[in-house]
Amino acid sequence: MPHSDSPTRITVISASMGAGHDGAATELTRHLTAAGFLVDRHDFLDLLPARIGKLLSGAYLRLLTWAPAGYQRIYAATEHERRPNPAVRALLRGAERRTLATVTPDTRAVVSTYPGASQVLGALRLRGRLEIPALTYLTDFSVHSLWVAPGIDAHLAAHAIPAAQAHEQGAAGVTVTGPMTDPRFTPADEDERRAARTRFGLPPDTPLALLVAGSWGVGPVREAAAEILGTGVALPVVVCGRNHALAERLRADGIAHVHGWVDDMPGLMHACDVLVQNAGGLCERRTARYP
Repeated sequence: MPHSDSPTRITVISASMGAGHDGAATELTRHLTAAGFLVDRHDFLDLLPARIGKLLSGAYLRLLTWAPAGYQRIYAATEHERRPNPAVRALLRGAERRTLATVTPDTRAVVSTYPGASQVLGALRLRGRLEIPALTYLTDFSVHSLWVAPGIDAHLAAHAIPAAQAHEQGAAGVTVTGPMTDPRFTPADEDERRAARTRFGLPPDTPLALLVAGSWGVGPVREAAAEILGTGVALPVVVCGRNHALAERLRADGIAHVHGWVDDMPGLMHACDVLVQNAGGLCERRTARYP
């Protein structure tokens, strides 16, 4: 615990690629601030040169939306590479100067919630340019090799599964810390469940499967919703994030319960019985009730 007269400063670096990395960074910041630390937040996309970060985010979104099979091929081809390819390394080197500038003289540690930032921090640590500890918080349950950066002092995981994957890939200081989640994500009793269903206009007694696809609403969401509906076991309740076109298509498909961006995600999770999701560790604290 830092001394009250001289609070310790921590730098947290995320990336606005969807909402998952930023969400983890927000909760990490909340926890650190509550413990008495001073926290500086930075978006790694802003640290890349010549506005490349925004272009990269847009290209990533278009790839996931229009060519998800292409994204899967790229992911599979690079999943077990021990280091980024030369083009990626060159891009990341361009962020080193600005990343180092985020670390003020009184900063005592840097935490990354984005693999690209972790690669940069690890490289700076290996070359002795960053003299304070650098940590990575793994937001994903499937740990791509890019998450494991040589030079990073510790890798923090939401669950034992990603921790084991990171350890197998040679990650240093792997520790299971639990998810970085909003404190509202707690199990609900029956009264809270019924109240949540009323609030969201959901049927009171039908088993419900909550299907979420991140803030961008990407992936085979329509297919998954149709499969859930086709089982007859549960009705799908779909959250499309900011993908308004997806929401309209789902309604045209006959999916009755479709939502865009939801501010009260803990409440909606309380209303449902099982979670089907592609996001990272932001929603993992709730215990599902299977029908």
